[in-house]
Amino acid sequence: MRDWKGYAVSKWKHWSEPQSADVEENMRSCPYCGAGTAGPRISYREIAANIVCVAVLISVLMIVAWSTEHWIERESQHFLERMAPWREPIEL
Repeated sequence: MRDWKGYAVSKWKHWSEPQSADVEENMRSCPYCGAGTAGPRISYREIAANIVCVAVLISVLMIVAWSTEHWIERESQHFLERMAPWREPIEL
């Protein structure tokens, strides 16, 4: 029984205290395939290009949203006008 406790304690210490080399190895590689995960850093040019692309994308999406909103409003008015079965004539 004493040998089992000593074995369990030693394994628990080994599992609970990761080795520095193991931690660095795990941070650099995928746990499933072992491929490296550390890629090259993004350059300032790529960051600037990404910001410009995001700004253009947001502006295009805003224009599309505005146009869609106005189209829906216009079509709903036409739909309601067509749904009215009878209208009173306007007297001048």
